[in-house]
Amino acid sequence: MKNIQLSPLSLVAGSVATVKINSCMRLPMRYLTSIALVIPALAGPGFAQTQVLIIESQSQQSSHDMDFEWANVASSAGYAVLTGTQGDLASSAFHGTTDVLVVSSGVIALPAPAATSIADFLAQGGRVYLQGEYMADFSTNQLFASLVNANGGTFAWTVALPGNLDPVTVSAPLDGPLPVAPLDYYWHGVTGTGTGISVAMQDVMGRSVGWTFEYPGGGRLVHSTDQDWVRSASSEDMALMENILTWLSSGVSCGPLCNIGTNYCTSTPNSTGLPALISATGSASVAANDLILRAQPVPAQQNGVFFYGLVQVQVPFGNGFLCIGAGGTGIARLTIENSGPAGVLEHELDNTMPTTAATQITAGSTWFFQAWFRDPAAGGALFDLSDGLSVVFGP
Repeated sequence: MKNIQLSPLSLVAGSVATVKINSCMRLPMRYLTSIALVIPALAGPGFAQTQVLIIESQSQQSSHDMDFEWANVASSAGYAVLTGTQGDLASSAFHGTTDVLVVSSGVIALPAPAATSIADFLAQGGRVYLQGEYMADFSTNQLFASLVNANGGTFAWTVALPGNLDPVTVSAPLDGPLPVAPLDYYWHGVTGTGTGISVAMQDVMGRSVGWTFEYPGGGRLVHSTDQDWVRSASSEDMALMENILTWLSSGVSCGPLCNIGTNYCTSTPNSTGLPALISATGSASVAANDLILRAQPVPAQQNGVFFYGLVQVQVPFGNGFLCIGAGGTGIARLTIENSGPAGVLEHELDNTMPTTAATQITAGSTWFFQAWFRDPAAGGALFDLSDGLSVVFGP
């Protein structure tokens, strides 16, 4: 299948021409390629596809065709594939249309807006493969460490690993469902140590060179410190790439595409170094009464509270912005929650128990939600807020 270079902003719904094969039908890749080419008309409501956005890797050096290798594997496995530009990373526009993000270059520098956008995507439950390279100070390596450290784990780079590191062995959760032989090419890398991460790739000396990390809110992250194994992908490399996509897309129905509501307003970076984003999962059904509010990353072990109202605003407040105005009904404050060691505020909304009659949530009503939390390490006002979330409730 030809890989078409497009911005995700130009993707038209229904235009993808690959089909997601039922996960029980584990066919060899060569057959999947043929199937994807001959039955594009089957794509539709009965054949929901996982959307994979691959950020290009060739603009800095044309021989760095990792984006092409990822697109080939993903298309052959039946994913809906789109290739985006480096500039697309700096916007949140892809968040609502992407299940799995592949940042395929470990050497193209990530500007701050791109790093923030990737962090926000993961915080919302997104899934990311983040390519690293052989020096700890490459921006993708630095981003991996900061993402782990800001979301309940710890990570620090230790030493560069020069020369041939193969054979590189692959372990859980990336060693299946396809069998993966040790990688026979892995040229230079860097290793590190931490907690809350899983070592998924080890070099010939047993040093870790690839990891997986799971966010408390459902996001998943994979990182490896050499891009050459992808650039010169052999059959075992392609099997590993497909396994990475499988693990990242597992349970994706609870990722960013099924998050409830629409974000608005501004959240400023708190003492974690990242802005806190509010999200909701479950449903917006009043009868189901199963909406769960979540804000992250926030400082660990700090108290916070979710509140809601009928008026959108954006005014400076504390170290951030207040996104909800009092209006005629006032603001409803929910129970105090603690962010715990992972730095995640969470509240199960019970719409049968409004704080006042005026703040009763009913079918057809639209409410705006936000999280307030203590942040003594940041100084200033000693507290900050998430962005806002608009939710339209149904029956």
